Amino acid sequence: MAVRTGEIDAMKGGLIFLVVLGHFLLPLLGFGARSINLPFDLIYSFHMPAFVFLSGLFAGHALRSPRHWCKRCLTLLWLYIFFKWLVFYPEKIAYHMPGSLPDFWHESGTPWYVLALCFWTLILPLFAFFRRQFGAVWVLLAITAASLRLGYLDQANRFGDYLSLDRVFAFAPFFYGGAFLGEQRFQRFLNMKPGFRWLVIGSGTALALWFALHTRSYLHPYEKLIYGVWYSRLEPETLLPLFRRAT
Repeated sequence: MAVRTGEIDAMKGGLIFLVVLGHFLLPLLGFGARSINLPFDLIYSFHMPAFVFLSGLFAGHALRSPRHWCKRCLTLLWLYIFFKWLVFYPEKIAYHMPGSLPDFWHESGTPWYVLALCFWTLILPLFAFFRRQFGAVWVLLAITAASLRLGYLDQANRFGDYLSLDRVFAFAPFFYGGAFLGEQRFQRFLNMKPGFRWLVIGSGTALALWFALHTRSYLHPYEKLIYGVWYSRLEPETLLPLFRRAT
């Protein structure tokens, strides 16, 4: 039986709290208050890459055998289909969405993450093979180059929300970075001397804060990729009519 790691559980808990906080801040962004925009930009500058990285850390378990890999992919695919059905009717009622069935081919809302995990896990054996042949650094650099070209440099317009491929490519380096690092190496990092560990954490925090303070205008073209098209429904001009109908 796998042993749970308290530090990683704490990271997941902290990230979940930040996700909830970020969602609470979303409707307030249009008012332009720096006290709202700065925490939001800071949270969204790292929280999804961190989630994807942590998912990648445990992805190696799927490669124990072809049976485990196949079962993992099919489980994620089934969860995606179930998730789409689960959110379809509440969204249809709340936002007057057209159609009588979910569109499984296009996704920009919450189920995108499960679908992306399915794709990343599906391709994992191929990248694991390339890693053995060429080394983790070179394979990860190639994945990052493809991510930049297909996920970011085209401003996320190449694929739109078709099968969430914009985010699949954009966040792939973080998933495979975690998968190549592995659970055991990451645990060794957590067990390193506190001084060096806090140096790394502090450097990452400073970088995230710098992005939040200085790069909003540069990241603006990629907002739909980072925040999701779904969040446009939470803008103030969209929320006010909903509140009026509710009252």
